[in-house]
Amino acid sequence: SVQALFIQSNGLGEEAGVAIAEAVAESQSLEVLRIQDNKLGAKAGHAFAELLAASVVLEHLDITKNGLGTEAGLAIAEALEKSSNDGLKLEVLKDNGLGKDVLERIKKDERVC
Repeated sequence: SVQALFIQSNGLGEEAGVAIAEAVAESQSLEVLRIQDNKLGAKAGHAFAELLAASVVLEHLDITKNGLGTEAGLAIAEALEKSSNDGLKLEVLKDNGLGKDVLERIKKDERVC
């Protein structure tokens, strides 16, 4: 089974991002996903928020440089607040257009690096 997946700088776009988030949500083994710089956008950002709220297996998620936007950032902040995955490290702050208020909210979570 796959434990780590690195998909950087491939221009995947929103639909592929959503499909990957949904597949990872079903995975019982994937611990690391680095999917930065893929132009995933807001729709995929929401899918990753759902993943964060539900996953207890994922240890490291890097979704930087994807232009997720403020609304997806807010969904991610809310997902982190609901998540019981204390072992998670999330990289999301850089180049996602999250907006100042959302950035400040997300930064408060000690799992965000």
